[in-house]
Amino acid sequence: MIAELSGFPFPVVATTGLEEKAARIAERTRDARSWMSGILGMEPQIRIEVLGPEDFAERAELPALGLPHMNEAGTMFLAGYETSTFDSSIEETMSYLPAAERSAFAQAYGDPPSVQTFVDLLSLHELAHAYHMQRGWSFQELWMGELFCNLALQGYVADHEPAVRQALETLPTAAHHMPPDAQGVTGIEAMSAENPLTYVWYEFRLQVAAIRLWDADGPGLLREFYEQQGLVAQDDRQPGASRLPAAIESVRTAWPDV
Repeated sequence: MIAELSGFPFPVVATTGLEEKAARIAERTRDARSWMSGILGMEPQIRIEVLGPEDFAERAELPALGLPHMNEAGTMFLAGYETSTFDSSIEETMSYLPAAERSAFAQAYGDPPSVQTFVDLLSLHELAHAYHMQRGWSFQELWMGELFCNLALQGYVADHEPAVRQALETLPTAAHHMPPDAQGVTGIEAMSAENPLTYVWYEFRLQVAAIRLWDADGPGLLREFYEQQGLVAQDDRQPGASRLPAAIESVRTAWPDV
């Protein structure tokens, strides 16, 4: 059964039994939307669905991976249970992780590791997508849109929930030890969702970049990135024109050494 939660400025529904988890997610999303909107100058309409396995398989638009995702109407689909989505990535990460960093990884996620605290934060990455989708445009390249959302996620956590910063940063930082040739990847422009394991590798690298970018440039960079890409998307006179803040361009030129 699906239950509706009240008391939020947007619709929130949950599979029966997941109401408490849904309320926590909705509270965080409410605060993050207010924070992002203050920087980006618009407030998207959203709806949150926190679902058990059967409801997620039936209602989510991309149920296969069990990852948080949002559609263009602003509905966010979240698995309210622990999935196996990152199991392969964690296994591969651990195979490259130096012994000196294993205790920090265990401190963040336990032993054996559970990265659910990391996965729960990805709902804020999806929230950031609403800011361009509801303006009717997309970033020029996949990696740009993903970096924008990772930067928004990083900024909110750093500014408002520093207690979970370890959960957000430890896995991507650990995965940074996996070499590109082990993933069979090429340039940053080749990022694609067709191979889930490789896609996750790109996302982890982009989150590491977001850590550095936020610490150096903060909300000004997030807004500049958003505004410049919005102008490019609407500029019919210069199709394909590239307008990237210098700090964002540095991610492209240095890739994969972010």
